[in-house]
Amino acid sequence: MEEKTYYSQGNIVVTSSRVTIHGDNYFVNQIASSKVRYTVETDKMKDFLRKVAIVASIIIGIWIGVASESFALGTFLVIAGIVAAIIFIKPNFKLYHLFLGMSSGEVDAYSSANSSAVHAISHSINEALASRA
Repeated sequence: MEEKTYYSQGNIVVTSSRVTIHGDNYFVNQIASSKVRYTVETDKMKDFLRKVAIVASIIIGIWIGVASESFALGTFLVIAGIVAAIIFIKPNFKLYHLFLGMSSGEVDAYSSANSSAVHAISHSINEALASRA
């Protein structure tokens, strides 16, 4: 029987007999299941920038409020800066993991922030599992 390719993108290849992910080979005969889960990760640089933006907006708001002798303007700028930092700088993101269920346990085979790519790989592995029956 000829080997059928279900997915091929860069270093990831899923065929009817094997799954290759960044040089690691898994035989389809040994895979029992394919699952996608996610974890919430924090981008440390964005988290730092968010904190800097909040502190800077407080300092600038107080400075402008004192310089213009307007408490309302200073308060408005402080609140606007804090709200902008909270809304526009999002330090958290979802990292999707592809787990392969094998006889020795689950293997975290691939991780990416791209949900559609991880789900496409999982779907192609499930197709390869269905074709072996």
